[in-house]
Parts: sequence; C-alpha cells; structure tokens
Amino acid sequence: MSGTVFTIRNAVPEDRDAVMALQESLFPDDPVALRQDDFQHLCEGSLQIYVADLHGQIVGFVVLRNRRFRLWSGGDFLGVSSEHRLKGIGKALVIHAIQNCRRSFIRIFVRPSNVHALAMYKSLGFHKVSRRSKSYPDGEDALIMMRIRDSNFQA
Repeated sequence: MSGTVFTIRNAVPEDRDAVMALQESLFPDDPVALRQDDFQHLCEGSLQIYVADLHGQIVGFVVLRNRRFRLWSGGDFLGVSSEHRLKGIGKALVIHAIQNCRRSFIRIFVRPSNVHALAMYKSLGFHKVSRRSKSYPDGEDALIMMRIRDSNFQA
C-alpha cells in the first residue's frame, strides 16, 4: 500500500457529492450509474455503498445492489481515483464487500482488457461464470464473475 493509510466504511448521505463526482470521472455516461436519490436508500438494504476514506477525502467506492428475488448481490461499481490506484484500496473495498454482502453470492462484471482487475478478482476467489457480448458502450464484452459471500474472509 505504499504507506497509504485509508479507512473503509459505510457510505453516509453526506458522502453523496464526493461519490457522485468520483463516479462521473471514472464511469461517465454509464447507464446503471448511481443517482443522487440512491443515497436515500442506504439503510433499506437494497443498496450497499462502501467508501475508502483517506484523511476525509473519498478516494474509492464499491456498490452492491441487492435486487429482489436474486440470490446474489450485484457488484455494480468498484472505483478508485486515478492518483490512488494500485495501492490496495480497490482490493480492500472488495474484501469489505465480500465480508458484508447481504446475499449468498456476489456477481461482478469486468472488462477482459482490465488485467489488473481480473488478477485481483481471481486472487479474491471470483470465478468466471459467463461472458456478456458487447456489454460496454465501446463494444467490449464483459466477463461475469461470482464468488460466495464469506463474513470471515481475509486476504
């Protein structure tokens, strides 16, 4: 982690603007992006957002959606600011999500070209279960990966 000291915690409504700005910088025009009113649902169980807080600044976040009638929580977003990438923040966010997931499984989508993310997910026990053709706006496929929730998971 190169001496970077950060805290992973539950997002609170006051984090909305920082998370939304980071999301827009990382995932512009994403059709399933968080909306501002999603932060009103943080306590209802359908949405889990965890943030990486570095001295009061949100430098990363992960989103789990718990849709009705699904056995899995959808890991819809994992984002770390460009200046804080490859310091263990993304991995810490995913570990926290695995430990706190409200469903039996976590399902994520990842670009095959994102070799760092693929390596991280594989190291954390995610397995490829399918591929979605032309999932991203630029036409790239998405690998669909899943893993079982584990409240005692340590990496």
